[in-house]
Amino acid sequence: MPITLDSILGLAQILAVGLALAITAITWITLRTLRNPTRRTYAWATARNRPGIPTELDPPRDFTDREFDTSLGVIHAWQIPGDNLDGAIIIMCPGWGDSCLGALPRLNALLPHARLVVPFDPPGHGDTPERTGKTTLGINEPAIINDIARTLAEEHDGAPIVLFGWSLGAGASIAAAAKENGVRTAAVIAEAPYDLAPTPARNVVRLSGLPWRINIPITYFILAKRLGEGLAPERFSRRAHASKLPENAPLLVLHGDRDAISPPEDGRAIAEAAPNATVAMIEGAGHNNLWTDPRHEPASREAVEAFLRSL
Repeated sequence: MPITLDSILGLAQILAVGLALAITAITWITLRTLRNPTRRTYAWATARNRPGIPTELDPPRDFTDREFDTSLGVIHAWQIPGDNLDGAIIIMCPGWGDSCLGALPRLNALLPHARLVVPFDPPGHGDTPERTGKTTLGINEPAIINDIARTLAEEHDGAPIVLFGWSLGAGASIAAAAKENGVRTAAVIAEAPYDLAPTPARNVVRLSGLPWRINIPITYFILAKRLGEGLAPERFSRRAHASKLPENAPLLVLHGDRDAISPPEDGRAIAEAAPNATVAMIEGAGHNNLWTDPRHEPASREAVEAFLRSL
């Protein structure tokens, strides 16, 4: 069959349609995955032979389950009594796809300095009811943090509040503390923060060897239409929020210097923007192993404990 201009154009049209379908499919998968992470619950931990509640730690820690009624719906949390009756209440916000379970390896660094530690499950995560909705990728989580903080401050006679978040939760904690109408925060611990919303998704997809140059921008364009202006760089920027932190609310940025998901450069830039910040860069650590790798846990714990002792 001779090659003609019409046959070349026909083939080009078929390839273009195929490319469009492929981009549509991978964008849909990316969008669905971002809004619906796998829920890490007690069953998830048990299936992997991991501790699923504080009483399964060594040594075990007492806790109670609790639900907070927030302006955005019911939020599940744990209340874990600390060892310092005069200490702060530490509210913990996990990263995307994590839950209260992520607090477990971090508790040994916090409980000696706190009167109460309260990890919670953001919307779409852990045991927070499905009716509360899907994750908003860091847009609504700061309001939830402040709602929980107000409730706890009222219940504990204005006890000082410390916010501790990692990855998505790190930025949400910074934004919560920076809100003009937020609860007064004594300090913020931001572990592995990133500046702009698409950064971790882009890096996860890229490191997985999947396409990202086209589908990630399209995905976040669609998300911005669905979730509002909160995803826009000028509204979301955690560096911009850090610049609005009160001088008397010190910030600790804890970051692995080999973090391929949240760039260490973002952590440093966020700290530089804050009026009162310290950076603890953990040599050799990545995004998820600051507390689970015995090579990095001692340095991570010492950085957090030293910060809490300084308050």
